[in-house]
Amino acid sequence: MTYQEAYEYLDSLHNLPRVYRGKGNWQNTPTILKGMHAMLRLDGNPQLKIPHYIHVTGTSGKGSVSLMISQMLVAQGFKVGTITSPHPTKITERWQVNGRSMSEKDFVKTIEELKPVWDTYANEVKFTFPSMSSLNTLIALHYFAKQKVDFAVMEVVCGGKNDSTNIIPHKDVAIITNIGLDHLGVLGTNKEVIALNKSGIIKKGCDVITAEGNPRIIHILKIAAAKKKARSFEEVDASRYSFLINGEVLKHGWEGLDFRINGEEYHINNLGYHQVANARVAIAAAKKLGLSQDAIKRGLANTVFPIRFEVVSQKPYIILDGAHNPDKVRATISSLKSLKGKYKKLHLLVGFSDNKDHSSFLDELLALNPKSLACTRFTQNIFRKSADPKKLKNSALKIKPRLKVGSFLDPKAALAWSQEQLGPEDLLLITGSMFLSGELRSIFKKIG
Repeated sequence: MTYQEAYEYLDSLHNLPRVYRGKGNWQNTPTILKGMHAMLRLDGNPQLKIPHYIHVTGTSGKGSVSLMISQMLVAQGFKVGTITSPHPTKITERWQVNGRSMSEKDFVKTIEELKPVWDTYANEVKFTFPSMSSLNTLIALHYFAKQKVDFAVMEVVCGGKNDSTNIIPHKDVAIITNIGLDHLGVLGTNKEVIALNKSGIIKKGCDVITAEGNPRIIHILKIAAAKKKARSFEEVDASRYSFLINGEVLKHGWEGLDFRINGEEYHINNLGYHQVANARVAIAAAKKLGLSQDAIKRGLANTVFPIRFEVVSQKPYIILDGAHNPDKVRATISSLKSLKGKYKKLHLLVGFSDNKDHSSFLDELLALNPKSLACTRFTQNIFRKSADPKKLKNSALKIKPRLKVGSFLDPKAALAWSQEQLGPEDLLLITGSMFLSGELRSIFKKIG
């Protein structure tokens, strides 16, 4: 098989009919884990060959926290597998070992090794054929076991209790970054129900860490930890206001962030005060794992955060961002405000998944008074419907009738138009969807 053939084969499995047995949305039923159990047995249970696991869920920050912890473990000398989703640009970026994405050669080899597993599953297993997220989880566990990793850092795809990653047999640390109102209708209609779902990643004997600040939600998480007989429960103060008031941010510019936590100084390459909050969570997990202070510092400094307020150009400044829910949009806006005085005029390029509340997002983003707005869509994700750029344009003009707005079916055309509007000291923020920013990232970055 060639890489393209392997990729197309994996993609094609999404077209198989699926019938999920269980109440509620298919993304939140026990059938997912039953299918995962069956699929893993057919593959020789690779999950049992991995000694240590870190499991990360939450509405916002789970990807960044996963990447930070992975690099800290690498700096300590461990071999670390990491799965995150969605991939920024290329599917092989989902699976990393020691910070390096899976190679095309290893991807082809992995698909060839798993094809017999999927054939047997389709013919002999009574459960419906696994979803794409389940297939990606199997690929991760198969690949990490072959690579003989010491740790696997697993980012949850959706929720926790019935997520395909919750198949892992044990874990050292379970992290619940925060609880927001994302995936409504899939996980629940209020934060309490969503918190209960995400608490499903807690297993007996693990340390639990959360940055959730709502006492009502913390109470739910604590009860879950007690029922599962977790080893410990730690609350991390991740309020951006506390570290701003306490002067913990030492420097914030185009080169990244310098900040202080408990007297220790750290550096990360990305912008955005919310990354300090994520760092607090990652540091707390590292302490539970017994990592050295040197490994923690080097790990943070070595972490790369693709499409998470990622600066890909200077003069003019261009930032790739994937804010797609209210919490992430607020974090992005806060990050922009913290850069006040470091650029002249703001320009926006946006695209959203069709199931998102684009009107509210536009309302908040346009309050920043951009000089131009390009509305577009993503074109490389066949599993997710993109919002209509023309509708986005019309919504924007209702909010700001005099704003210079362009509508484009081709995201590259939208980028070219936006670049024409930019002065040398201006800033273009590309946001609204990780799929959009990931698609455009290859223009600025070489993808392996």
